[in-house]
Amino acid sequence: MRSWTAGALAALLLIAAARLTSADGHGALFTDSGAVGRSLKQELVGFPYHRCEDYSNSSLPYNLSPPYEKEPGLYCMKFTFIGYPFGISQCAEFLSSRVTSITIAANPRCKDDFDKRSVTIGGRPKTTSNGWYEYATGSIVKIYRLELSTASSGQEICFESAEVACPTMDDFFTPHPAGFPIFYAVSHESSYTCCPVFQPSDLSPPPPPPPPP
Repeated sequence: MRSWTAGALAALLLIAAARLTSADGHGALFTDSGAVGRSLKQELVGFPYHRCEDYSNSSLPYNLSPPYEKEPGLYCMKFTFIGYPFGISQCAEFLSSRVTSITIAANPRCKDDFDKRSVTIGGRPKTTSNGWYEYATGSIVKIYRLELSTASSGQEICFESAEVACPTMDDFFTPHPAGFPIFYAVSHESSYTCCPVFQPSDLSPPPPPPPPP
């Protein structure tokens, strides 16, 4: 397996760029786009490049597994419901009933390798509402208009790469700065929008208090 140094550096730059901007009351990773006029448009500068009410991993009741290459050029991850180790927040409650999108950080030079019509969810083709998006600090694969829920636990999410610009799966994904092979967020978008970002360091909840004497 290749070293994660270059990819991890890119992921750290995503976070650093976000920290250099002002956040709203919910810690949103964006800044006012004053350079293009006094509009209400927001310029998203940090992963997951979306304005949300909640970004906290503690609100995330799902995990994506490390990616695996099921066939040459076919990259898959398993979508798993893990429950509520940190309690049920408003965001976790919404995500339990519907996940509307999944965002995964990717190497910018791999854009032409990604086949947006190749996505499958649980073995079923999903040929629309998948995209590659580029930002000043990174690129993402976004799979949206989803109908995933706790009942979807165990399903595979897969897509194809031509493996030309990025000849291996390790080249394709931008890993999390903490070393996990993918950097991802799971979102619910409606009148209330949240997009918790997975944090490997938060996998275990705090220990319970000791029993009373």
